[in-house]
Amino acid sequence: MTRINSTSHISQSHTWSHIPISSVHGVKISSGPEIERMFLVRYLPNNIEQYEKEDIKQGYVTENGEQDDYRLRHIGDTYVLTIKKSTDDPMVREETELEISQGDFENLWKDTKGQRLKKTRYYIQTNQECKHGYIELDIFKKKLKGHMIIEVEFDSVEQARKFNPPDWFGKEVTADKRYRSKNLAIKGLPG
Repeated sequence: MTRINSTSHISQSHTWSHIPISSVHGVKISSGPEIERMFLVRYLPNNIEQYEKEDIKQGYVTENGEQDDYRLRHIGDTYVLTIKKSTDDPMVREETELEISQGDFENLWKDTKGQRLKKTRYYIQTNQECKHGYIELDIFKKKLKGHMIIEVEFDSVEQARKFNPPDWFGKEVTADKRYRSKNLAIKGLPG
């Protein structure tokens, strides 16, 4: 993660339930478009345990209808507040990430009750062009146990369109909002 050496905060217009988001301070990790394609899993790649992985806990609050998503994420000893804004292209969302303190995380976490999920994310190396040189495979836990989703991030929409999914990828669900993590956390698996 590339850190910007300044403390940032969210604009005064944002509130999260009873807590003004503007009171949350953090180190900006990233800001800009997130270009991503999502797929279901046909089958797991061989030797899945050989890949780097991490456990992720995240929760959501949605403001302004479906347009703005506020995500809290805890990975290891890192706490991140992410704001995602939809665009006309389902592959592209505007994203701002702030690393926040454990105290701010715990204070905001209360507002995500009933809108949480846990997953293990595997980072699977690929020879195809994509943003980080790896594919993210999420295997969900608890109420979503057994569900799997693949996410691949890209540097451009053109690069995303050129991506050729490997055989172990299943149906593409990029445009199907039911498979977004926020909707899985709030509504559960699509029927």
